[in-house]
Amino acid sequence: PVVTFSRAHPQSPQSIGASKTSTAMLSLKIKKEKEEAAANGGGLSSAMGGLAISRRNTNKFEDEDADSAPATPVGYSKTGNPLVDYATSVKSTRDPVEFAPQSVEDAVFSSSFGAKTNAFSGGAAAVAAPSPGSLKSNFLTEEVLQALPRPLSPAERERNIRQSKQTPTFELVRKVNKYKELINSPTSEGQGLRRQLLSGAVVVIVCAGYSGKRFIYERAKALGVRLVVVDGPDSWSQTLLEDGVIEKYVPLDMSNPPAVYNEALKIISEVDREVGGIDGICTFYEIAVPLVARLTEALGLPGNPSKAIECARDKYSTRKALETAGLPTPSSFMIYSAEDLPKAAECVGFPAVIKPINGAASLGVVKVTSLADLIASYAKVLEVLRTCSVEDVHGTSQGSEPAGEDGKLVREVMMEQYLDGDEVDVDIILSDGKVTY
Repeated sequence: PVVTFSRAHPQSPQSIGASKTSTAMLSLKIKKEKEEAAANGGGLSSAMGGLAISRRNTNKFEDEDADSAPATPVGYSKTGNPLVDYATSVKSTRDPVEFAPQSVEDAVFSSSFGAKTNAFSGGAAAVAAPSPGSLKSNFLTEEVLQALPRPLSPAERERNIRQSKQTPTFELVRKVNKYKELINSPTSEGQGLRRQLLSGAVVVIVCAGYSGKRFIYERAKALGVRLVVVDGPDSWSQTLLEDGVIEKYVPLDMSNPPAVYNEALKIISEVDREVGGIDGICTFYEIAVPLVARLTEALGLPGNPSKAIECARDKYSTRKALETAGLPTPSSFMIYSAEDLPKAAECVGFPAVIKPINGAASLGVVKVTSLADLIASYAKVLEVLRTCSVEDVHGTSQGSEPAGEDGKLVREVMMEQYLDGDEVDVDIILSDGKVTY
């Protein structure tokens, strides 16, 4: 996704007219495609020409000791611990920021047994608080990302793709490749073929995110996707298995950051063998994106290159990538120490914004209007960052000691041109370098 900031301007009559013309042309194109499909004997069914779509990954997942296992109490995991959920900080109605909770009160999964404020109250229905150890084992943190293996080079990624088994869904895509135009068309026939290819695909979700994302998995289930969730041993997401939304849930202990990648790779490889081939790995939790990128590279599955992910998670690298591609981007300057402040002010000018090169929820983001303001604000931002560590990226721990040099989340701050106006959020999906949505 690309986020841009701009000032809204009233549309001129000419631009409105051009927009209507463009829309009309697109409508005519879609209408023509539909007419051609109908003329060819009914679109999808005719194009498929009786081709039998069958999958090799139709094996059922083993239900381990389902009959002998005791019933799991509501609000508890199969390990006997209370279910946990990510904490959220709501920036807007459509943009909550989720992060690993820093207290057992914030970690409790409230959907099963009432509001968080009442979760630990007395009485027969009371649920015990998660243990402090549960916070370590159930939530992915930046500390895990720092222990990931290096990104693969393009040549190494290509080698793994060639050596890997062709995934079941892509075998089907290859079979119907001569109908690529139909697959990519915006017609109902094209959508029908895309959904037919998607139905039955096995997708592994690494870290399900906070419980408000349940609707994503319900929708995937409705589209016929066979979901496997790999998450913390006490994650709320195992309730999706109980409700029939997903087909398998595999616990992943995250308490030992250097071991998380190898353990996740082992789990997914076992799932691949059990089901006869997985089609993809993805996540809807931002911090897990680098982990998923490394896993897809290792297994030769489609996914975003790790180097691209690292660039996207570093604000300064993102700006430079946009600049190199010839796209409009605010002027910016990296600040490594207080000695860089005068040069940054000269390069960027005022008004400006200073911010950490990574992080979220506007942590450490400050508007500055003069050199004196920049010097004072930079010192304050560094103080804020000293409360953050790789385990607590948002500095939410109450009464925590400042993080040491080795524990700080970031040491660099960037200064960027300040842009005023309406915020425009543009979400896109790229496939083979082309915008498909």
